[in-house]
Amino acid sequence: MLYVLEIFVLFASAIYTFIGLAQWYLPLTSSHLSGTGGGIRMALALLPPTALVIIVWTLQNLASFDVVDDFFYLLLYALLGLAWAFVGSLLMFGVLDLSRVDDLIGMRNPAATVAFSGGFLATALIYAGANIGDGPGCWCVILAGGLGLSTWFALAYALNLLTGAFERITVERNVATGIRVGSFLLASGLIIARASAGDWTSFLHTVVEFMVGWPVLPFTVVAIMIELVFRRTPAESLDNAPAPRGIGSSVLIGIVYLAAAVIIIYLLPPMVENPMYNF
Repeated sequence: MLYVLEIFVLFASAIYTFIGLAQWYLPLTSSHLSGTGGGIRMALALLPPTALVIIVWTLQNLASFDVVDDFFYLLLYALLGLAWAFVGSLLMFGVLDLSRVDDLIGMRNPAATVAFSGGFLATALIYAGANIGDGPGCWCVILAGGLGLSTWFALAYALNLLTGAFERITVERNVATGIRVGSFLLASGLIIARASAGDWTSFLHTVVEFMVGWPVLPFTVVAIMIELVFRRTPAESLDNAPAPRGIGSSVLIGIVYLAAAVIIIYLLPPMVENPMYNF
């Protein structure tokens, strides 16, 4: 039997996703993004379908037993996931002062584009992670994912508060900082996505099991230290140098972030299974 709540969530997600797609893609038709803004246009155009692929693959392979083969639930969780990502992009503006409309489309800021892309995909990964495992309904996905997303924003806010990294991205248009921060957002999102996964037992159990993602805390401390080092380095000799020194080192740091996140996930203990779903 389809629950009234799930039908409501389906229609609400469909409406919000339609509005979100329109608000997302219509500005991309503007001639303002021609020429040097073409890369930003392409990046923005690819983000929603990339997020959808991540979400749908997770739903079809790792989600609850009653979801993987049911078209209604696949549609429900896919639409909810896109709506989730669009809300996440709005929260990035509210919490991190990183705006798709102002910084990417309006200012054609390449540094903001890299950071925003990492953040957008991270929100999709956290939602996908919350769908991994068995559970009784969409509300448990929202609670687990909400816990993960809140933690992710708190860590990103702490990094910005202590280093001023997002000002370097949005005001100084520092591409090297955008690469490092975007990679951190994506890598920390991967770790938190794993922490958000698992069978549902109760909200208390979810909070306790979420703590398996504790390595994201020292991971964030390292990222903060790295940003402080780069902030104290004279701009002309690193980030804003005509030679690609700052870019190259930041790309390397980004690769290390992502590799470390994968290793951390691999080393974490297996997800706790709820025996009630062992049919």
